[in-house]
Amino acid sequence: MKKEHSSAGIILRDNKIVLVYQKSTDSWGLPKGHIEKGESKEESARREIYEEVGIKDLRFVKEIGDYERPTRKSKNIIKHISVLLFRTDQEKLSSHDSENPFSKWVDMKKVPQSLSYPEDKKFFLKIRGKI
Repeated sequence: MKKEHSSAGIILRDNKIVLVYQKSTDSWGLPKGHIEKGESKEESARREIYEEVGIKDLRFVKEIGDYERPTRKSKNIIKHISVLLFRTDQEKLSSHDSENPFSKWVDMKKVPQSLSYPEDKKFFLKIRGKI
C-alpha cells in the first residue's frame, strides 16, 4: 500500500482551534497537506496553515503525534499525518487556496463533532489532553 506523508496544524487561540473546509471531499478537518521534498514537518505545517487559513503569526509549541487514515482518492493510499501544535494571537482567517475556501474557529469542546473523518475524531479525542 502506498503512503502519503502530510503535516497538520492544531492552531490554538482562546481555547478555540481552526478547522478548514475541503471542497473536493465536502469535509472539515485540520489545516494540512503534503510534506514537500526538503521540507521539515514544521515548515510544511506552517506553509499549509498560511495557504489554507492565512495565519503567519504562529508560535510552535510541540509535535503532538501521528496517525494514519485512508485517503478519499483511493483505498490503496494511506495518509500518514504528523500533527503539530501552534499558538497564535491572530484572529482573522483568510484562505489563499481555492480547494479550501472556508475556515472557522471552533471551541475545543466542539472540535470532535465538527471533524468529518472518524480517524481524525479518534486521534483528536486521544490527544486533546496534550493541548
